[in-house]
Amino acid sequence: MQLNHVSLEFEDNGRFHNDLVLRLGDQQWRCDSYYLLIDRGMLADREDAAKVRDVLRRLLEQWHSSVVVSVKVKLATSLMTSQTNTRLGCGARQSESI
Repeated sequence: MQLNHVSLEFEDNGRFHNDLVLRLGDQQWRCDSYYLLIDRGMLADREDAAKVRDVLRRLLEQWHSSVVVSVKVKLATSLMTSQTNTRLGCGARQSESI
């Protein structure tokens, strides 16, 4: 699978079933937005397409934040490891004495 396109779309069909479409490259999967609709953790008094969009937006924001934090931690860890190895001479080729 060639990954040249990634998207997640809500295609409001008024039924809240088979209306979320995830596309990765040339593959696609459909699922139900119903579970976003009945989420009582956010906008508990609403059950409409606008709520689905709001809940989905919030989930994507949380996912994005988690990915950003994860990348920053990995970069910081990599940088610290690289600096420590440089200070200790790890990775620098040392001549062997006989």
